[in-house]
Amino acid sequence: MQNAVRHAIAEREEGGALAIEAWREAAGLALAVWDDGPAFSLAQSEAGHGLDNLRARLAAFYGTEGALAGEAGKRVVVRIPEGSGA
Repeated sequence: MQNAVRHAIAEREEGGALAIEAWREAAGLALAVWDDGPAFSLAQSEAGHGLDNLRARLAAFYGTEGALAGEAGKRVVVRIPEGSGA
C-alpha cells in the first residue's frame, strides 16, 4: 500500500484512487492493492527496495507457498498460506 500511495497517488496534484481487498482462498489468505497510477512491472522492481523486499520477506516466512504477483501492472496480490498464522 505504501508504494501505491507514494508512487501512484501522492505525486499527482489531482490525487488518485486506491483499493485494498482481502479474501480467503483454499490455500490461505490473499491481499490485493490496486491503484489508478501508471503501470509497473514486478520484474523491474529495484533490488533491496519496496516490492523486492516484500518478495524476500514472503520467501523467508513462507518459502515457496507465499507469493507476490502483479496483475495488469496496477494491482499487486500477496498470498499467505493457510496455517501460517494468517
